[in-house]
Amino acid sequence: MNTKMLAVLLTATSFATLAACNKAEAPADTAADVADARADAAENVADERRDAADEIGSAATDITSANQDVEEARIAGDHKIAVEKCEALAGEAQKACKDSADVAMESAKANLQAQMSSGAASGTATTAPGTTAAPGTIAAPASTTSPTR
Repeated sequence: MNTKMLAVLLTATSFATLAACNKAEAPADTAADVADARADAAENVADERRDAADEIGSAATDITSANQDVEEARIAGDHKIAVEKCEALAGEAQKACKDSADVAMESAKANLQAQMSSGAASGTATTAPGTTAAPGTIAAPASTTSPTR
């Protein structure tokens, strides 16, 4: 008999518990819960914005570095082309041509370094010398004039 009573008591308790699940909260409790949820949401959005800003800053640095690498490769390539063209000359003309190619390369490197330094100092991404790019894009490399004969 005790088990029947226990079963009835457990069943009644279960129904009472289930009936209380959908009970409305007091308006003050609801207002406090809503305020907490808004504060949590605002904090989460602020955290995500900070993370996005960090990623954008990192991407700008990566783009600047990539542009510098491209320009350095372009300068080296232009120099190599100029030196090869000098090979068609003989004697002093060849030496003067190669010297001119070396000076042009050093000048281009110095210009690139100056531009990259000024971009780093101002905190902005830079484009390659002699190029322009819309914000958020990678500039196309500029061609330079090499000594020719």
